[in-house]
Amino acid sequence: MARFLVILALLIASEGLAAAAPTSTLATEADLKDAMSEIEAKGSRTLSLELNPFMGIVGAGASGNVEYMPVRHLGLIASPRASLIMPAWAGEIGARYWTGRRREASGFFIGPSAIYGQTRGEGLYGLALDTGVQTIFDNGITVGAGVGVQYLQGAVGTSALEVGPLESDAKVQRAVLPRLLFSVGYSL
Repeated sequence: MARFLVILALLIASEGLAAAAPTSTLATEADLKDAMSEIEAKGSRTLSLELNPFMGIVGAGASGNVEYMPVRHLGLIASPRASLIMPAWAGEIGARYWTGRRREASGFFIGPSAIYGQTRGEGLYGLALDTGVQTIFDNGITVGAGVGVQYLQGAVGTSALEVGPLESDAKVQRAVLPRLLFSVGYSL
């Protein structure tokens, strides 16, 4: 009889535990990460298309940015630019660390980039480091600003302010120059 009562008590206890168990569970840590990524991605704008108006005002050129966020906090950026007054072009590719809470290019950022271009048929290349802030409004309008420093080598120009069009045959082969960033665009 005692054995019967022990078995009965075990059956009743296991029934109570089974009834208390959740009906859906995440099997692995990877499932949990996937579920969290799905929640974070809702409402995120992972692609930003921007224009850089300073380039048109200061450098008589056209420039823009394409930013893609493959994962939260890490953004990849490509920035082509071209002179409107002479045959000169440049482009840069880089990465940015973003502080935003979603998988989008918003919040404070810092990141390096590599630069390459041509001015009057001569090569221009270098590295840059930028920091700044950007916000994405609810309607997708995106505004950003920042500062940075760049090291350029090649057809830099005759002064620290002349990057691009060469006005004389004299050139500076290397230069460390400041960067001023401002962008306006739309995030998808």
